[in-house]
Amino acid sequence: MVTDKESRSRGFGEKLLSWIEAYAVEAQCEQLHLDSRVIRHTAHKFYANYGLIQGGYHFHKHL
Repeated sequence: MVTDKESRSRGFGEKLLSWIEAYAVEAQCEQLHLDSRVIRHTAHKFYANYGLIQGGYHFHKHL
C-alpha cells in the first residue's frame, strides 16, 4: 500500500487500509500483515493509530 507523498494526510491511506481490512474479513482471513521500511516513522505511527501492532522486524538480504 502506497500513498503518494503529495496525497498524504488527506484520509486516502485510512480509506485504503479500511478497504483492505474489510476485504480480508469478507475473505475469512484471520490476520492482516504489513511490512514497512524501518525509516518510515510517520507511517509506523499511522499504522499504530489504526490499531496494527508491531510484532517484530522483517529481515532480508540481497544476494
